[in-house]
Amino acid sequence: MNALVVWAGLIGSVLGILTSAIGIAAIYRGSVIKGYAAERDFNHLKTYYQSLAEAFKFQTDTFEKEFRESRKDLDTRCDRIDKDLTEIKALLFSDLRSRKEDD
Repeated sequence: MNALVVWAGLIGSVLGILTSAIGIAAIYRGSVIKGYAAERDFNHLKTYYQSLAEAFKFQTDTFEKEFRESRKDLDTRCDRIDKDLTEIKALLFSDLRSRKEDD
């Protein structure tokens, strides 16, 4: 009877150690898989933010280019308007002088 109890205890201890080892291996495997998943998610987020930054830079560069072109066009128009106003003033003053001389 004592031998049966000893064998039962020995078998129980071996099964306990075996299941503990399997449990530790399963926990380790799960942590490794979670680590790879976290690294993959981090890399996805990193590439997403890099592409977002590149898109923002492209939009900013495009906006600046269009703004410069619009500014140049506006400056050209303002210069033309100033020139036309100067010509109109000159014509009005010459007409005013000719009217004064006629009177």
